[in-house]
Amino acid sequence: MNPEIQDKLKLTNEQKEKVKTINQEAGEKMRDLFQGGFNEEARTKMTQLLKETMDKITGVMTDDQKKTWKEMTGEPFEVQFQPRNRD
Repeated sequence: MNPEIQDKLKLTNEQKEKVKTINQEAGEKMRDLFQGGFNEEARTKMTQLLKETMDKITGVMTDDQKKTWKEMTGEPFEVQFQPRNRD
């Protein structure tokens, strides 16, 4: 949704709208996901949701845009969430 990134990727207005819709749907799912609290199951589902969302967004991109995105973001990595100590 960042205009600078949209410009670098040269997204069309149609692509911008599709990405906006994908992000809105993911946001709704994320809110629903955490209604029961932030536990291990929610973290696992959140990780999957973020991956699915990114896959949908890159699915909207052309091959050249995907190449530019990869150059901008580098190699993918996985974030590991650790429970906090509540002393």
